Amino acid sequence: MEDIGTLGGNCAFTFALNNRGQVVGQSTLEADQTSHPYIWDRKRGIKDLGTLGGTFGGRPRSTIPEWLPVPPPTKTMRHYSHSSGKMA
Repeated sequence: MEDIGTLGGNCAFTFALNNRGQVVGQSTLEADQTSHPYIWDRKRGIKDLGTLGGTFGGRPRSTIPEWLPVPPPTKTMRHYSHSSGKMA
């Protein structure tokens, strides 16, 4: 397990990962009043994907087959041998 950090807030969620080691999710910004989607990898760290002009960014989604949705932590640990979840 690796702490990938946040976009400045106190909470981040992971939604999917791929075979290149990239992770996408949602994180609160400083003061936890808004949240944006992010992408993370070991080389570049966490990157804010911003919004389409609004205050909040939507949950990142992908229809690309190489992105694997991250199951709930209990199923993840039993079936996929790695864990994920929210960070507070």
